[in-house]
Amino acid sequence: MTVRRLRWGALGAVAALAVLVGSPGAGAAPAPPAGARAWLGHWKTNFGPLIFYDLSYTDVGWDNSGKEFSTCGLNDCHHHWLLRGMWSWPEKGKQRKWVTVKGTPTGNGYDTVEPCWIGPFSLEVPKGKGDACYPMLLYRVGEKERGGFWKACFLPESCTDHHHLTGQKTGPVWKAGFSFTQRGIPDGQRVIRTQTGGAGIILFDESPVANRKGGGSRGRNTPGSQVFHIDEIPGSPNLSLSFQLKEGRYLIFGRKPSLVMAGVVTNSDDSHCRPGALIGVTITDGQRGGASQIKLSGCRAEQWTSADPNRVHVHLELPQRVG
Repeated sequence: MTVRRLRWGALGAVAALAVLVGSPGAGAAPAPPAGARAWLGHWKTNFGPLIFYDLSYTDVGWDNSGKEFSTCGLNDCHHHWLLRGMWSWPEKGKQRKWVTVKGTPTGNGYDTVEPCWIGPFSLEVPKGKGDACYPMLLYRVGEKERGGFWKACFLPESCTDHHHLTGQKTGPVWKAGFSFTQRGIPDGQRVIRTQTGGAGIILFDESPVANRKGGGSRGRNTPGSQVFHIDEIPGSPNLSLSFQLKEGRYLIFGRKPSLVMAGVVTNSDDSHCRPGALIGVTITDGQRGGASQIKLSGCRAEQWTSADPNRVHVHLELPQRVG
């Protein structure tokens, strides 16, 4: 498993932020099977939208909480095709939220996937902490899903909550990966040094139009799209906050591609940015030696601009069609 870490990965919370990249190991990955590729795209199901946005050949495995690891690192190297996706889970009595889905396509023509979806462990054990990777089963017949199910439990003695799932593929999605890092003093300030790091993927239902005047194309972030920020306060403990990105727009600023994204604070030592507060981040890719920029808005209002990648580094992929 190849792990691409952000700059300054050894410092504070930024060390926790990594982008897992599927890797076949020493040799080149085989060509993706057509049946496995057929899962990629947007699916409409009787239990909400389901999107598969990535197919990779990898040695990644995961435990019952969904935490990933390298099977080669455990001396049990097993490479397989891995579908990554997200599902708008219909949590009872609450607003829908997108959750991570991942699994290996198998069966005749790769027409079966037994993914797991990541939800709160408290569904299985009342007041349980952390996450669990709950079972799902999907059967594909052409562009239709027939005979599948999902469960909110995995212990055999209590797993009677069985939901029949059907659906149909409705079209492709467009995805753009991004990563950014910053270290130094914000623009216009002199005292407090900061570190900021983020990475993730944003998905669009249609080919995005980067028209600033028209507001750009709106997309949704995958559940793993996160940002970490640290204030290095002289003579005092550092302040840190993290937030999960939810949605954003793809724009062009002065011929430079940009993402304007909004999220929710998940953890914080900053009294001005408590968990649940709204926060935004705008990243602009300088490209070819131009100045890149990272800008926070909402409960934090700071920005960093530099052509020096050791101070500000932004990488924004062009949106690519998937499925």
